[in-house]
Formats: sequence, C-alpha cells, structure tokens
Amino acid sequence: KHLLFVMAAWMVSVTAQAGRVITDSVQSQVLGATVKYNIYLPSGFAESGKSYPVVYLLHGFTDDYTAWRDKGQMQTVADELIESGEICEMIIIEDRKS
Repeated sequence: KHLLFVMAAWMVSVTAQAGRVITDSVQSQVLGATVKYNIYLPSGFAESGKSYPVVYLLHGFTDDYTAWRDKGQMQTVADELIESGEICEMIIIEDRKS
C-alpha cells in the first residue's frame, strides 16, 4: 500500500511540474492568411505574473507548425531541461503559415 501511495504522489509531482502546449491560430492581415501556431507555456505560467524569455523555433521548408511539437517532442524536452536546470523557464513558439 505504501509503495502505491509513493508512486501516486510522485506522479502528481511530475505532472504538476510539466508545462503545456497550446495549439491555436491567428488571422494575419500582413500575410493575408491564417497562421497556426503551438506555444509552450512553463508550469505555473498563468499564476506567476513573471516575465519569461521567448524562443521561436524555425523548421525546414517541408514541415509545418507541428514539426517541433511532434517530431522534436517540444514539451517533453523543454520540461526535462527546465527541471534539470539546464535552461530557464521560457515560452517557446512554433508557427508557420498554413
């Protein structure tokens, strides 16, 4: 029973520290098109009131706005690097005209 409790507590702590990826779109008057994007927000972003650095991920000509999220495992990599202290908490944006 104790092992089950410890494992459940660990799962909650790992989940609580994970950032999240939001997929959305915006209509660009400059491009005359809808631009889809993914944005990674670190854990606690909405409640923190802090300013964060922003990183824009670019990808190859044949990929789209899902490349870093899916192929590059953007959320998993960002969560792991933030947790290990190798990078600071940041916002990561990936977009491309669809």
